[in-house]
Amino acid sequence: VSGCFSTDNATALRKAALGGHGIAYVPRCLVYHDIRNGQLVDIFPELVGKKLGIYAVYPFTRQPPNKVKLLIEHIRDRYLTISHYF
Repeated sequence: VSGCFSTDNATALRKAALGGHGIAYVPRCLVYHDIRNGQLVDIFPELVGKKLGIYAVYPFTRQPPNKVKLLIEHIRDRYLTISHYF
């Protein structure tokens, strides 16, 4: 690969890699489907970059409302079922 391309935009890196312009180090969730359908190849599958997280931010209270607890539990459960995507 020759040339010089630099960006802080992960989507631009993905498009460059899809166009055959080099190697991209981006979050797995951005290229998960590209890897699955064979458009991109994970050349270092054993290496994992920074894990992405999901955070719930809400005002402090000793007893959060039940709907807040249920929403957090739902997000947690859903995240765990698709954690391979991240």
